[in-house]
Amino acid sequence: MNKYIRNLLYLTIPLSFFIILLLYLTNAQKRSIKILFAGDMMLDRGTRKVIEKRGIDYLFEDIHNLFKDQDIIVVNLEGTVCDTGLTPTPKAYNFMIDKAWLTSFSSHKITHVCLANNHSIDFGKEGLQQTYNYLIQNKVTPIGYHHHQNPCEPIIIKRNGIQLAMFSSSFLYEKEESGICHESGKELAERIRLFKIHHPEVHIVLCLHWGIEMSPTPEKEQQEQAHAFINAGADLIIGHHPHVVQTIEQYKGKWIFYSLGNFIFDTNNILSNRGIFTCFSVSKDHIELTETIPFFIRNSKPFLMNKKDADHFFNKLNSTSAAFIE
Repeated sequence: MNKYIRNLLYLTIPLSFFIILLLYLTNAQKRSIKILFAGDMMLDRGTRKVIEKRGIDYLFEDIHNLFKDQDIIVVNLEGTVCDTGLTPTPKAYNFMIDKAWLTSFSSHKITHVCLANNHSIDFGKEGLQQTYNYLIQNKVTPIGYHHHQNPCEPIIIKRNGIQLAMFSSSFLYEKEESGICHESGKELAERIRLFKIHHPEVHIVLCLHWGIEMSPTPEKEQQEQAHAFINAGADLIIGHHPHVVQTIEQYKGKWIFYSLGNFIFDTNNILSNRGIFTCFSVSKDHIELTETIPFFIRNSKPFLMNKKDADHFFNKLNSTSAAFIE
């Protein structure tokens, strides 16, 4: 063999191997989905004043780099995106969101919002329907409410050969039929069980509006419900509504975040001005928790904690979680 050709082969074979390995690793990354969950997002009252003064993008400045790196972001939307002429529902708090602000959702990678909560009907069923329509127009997918089908049917996400089913339900009492998903724990567990039988390859994620406001721990009934959901086939449970971060638990290898706390909210309370983001890598066979990121909220805006503050936060949260689980 020509010496020149032989030397060329010595160079090209390792290079080819390196290229093949690089392509394999790149494709492996593409075969996973990066998903982030955030808690309660409220864009009225004091938050409205901040937006009118600084613009809605101001609220995302400290978390922009974190959000842009995600494939899917799910938040709980506290309020109604509707016309100002609608009559508010008789209740203590009614939150209205300007439809013009929804363009910022997509620009900051928010892909899904939970509507199964106690503020989606702040302006009645017409307000709920308008909220749904405006979200769809802005390419944001609602969860826990469907215009043309049962609101408790899951949203199916298909990417890179991976399938996720997102269920959402509100366990809070409403005086009248709202149109959002209000399945009980027993009904939801049965729905999950049947879905898993027919779709064993699909990951099941639950987004639940439940619990007691300002309580640092969930109720024992919630723990029993969460365990029942996982026994029925759920792979991940994300909770919101209490406005504070609650217990984190792992049951049968599956994560339960009882409450993520607030995300964007006009709070000055020392407990409710803290929240967490939970980040997961979803492959065809597994949902892996990659990071839990704590933050402060000041003037409605989330700011990521430094290491010292984060360590202190998690030490306190872990002790609370351990006491509840025991």
